[in-house]
Amino acid sequence: QLLGGDLLVNSSQVLPVEYEQQTRRFRLQTVALTRFPSMVSYADNNLLCAIKAVTPGYPLRGKLQLAALSEDGEPSRSPERVAQGIPAPGTVWIDEKIMVGLDVKLGDKLEIGMIELTVTELVANEPDHSVGFINMNPRLLINAQDLAASELIQTGSRVSYQLLVAGEMADVAAYRSWLEPQLAPGESVEGI
Repeated sequence: QLLGGDLLVNSSQVLPVEYEQQTRRFRLQTVALTRFPSMVSYADNNLLCAIKAVTPGYPLRGKLQLAALSEDGEPSRSPERVAQGIPAPGTVWIDEKIMVGLDVKLGDKLEIGMIELTVTELVANEPDHSVGFINMNPRLLINAQDLAASELIQTGSRVSYQLLVAGEMADVAAYRSWLEPQLAPGESVEGI
């Protein structure tokens, strides 16, 4: 639950397609993530945020929890609910720091690079959100399908490309044994 999967493959470059293709041979599930910092805007307000673009199935382990909101759009004390899926294309899920920092509410449109995405949920808890100074930025979650249109990934961008992997322990261990000799400089694999 700390990783969002059983293994996390990480790189500052786009991961080789073969890494995901080989997971099928080992009967594993995968989810691709792209993480990077960027400015996000609403009206005249700007905020540096940690953006995470995800593919369907995220997270593979643990639960992504969404906050309940009161009728005025403010976070309520009602129990959090588990997300059923990921943000639909054209939408964005934000954390409370963004809601407060940009003074946005559900239904507002955030400028994220060259696109506008509609705020549809407030994220209360992510299973793979680690604590630390680098992770203190406000966070938002988008569908990976919206990433290219945003035009935020450019040469020199600080990007982390990740592949989450999950399955039976023996299959995960076998995949890791296959993967580790393939890793190029700047690539790593983490398990719990």
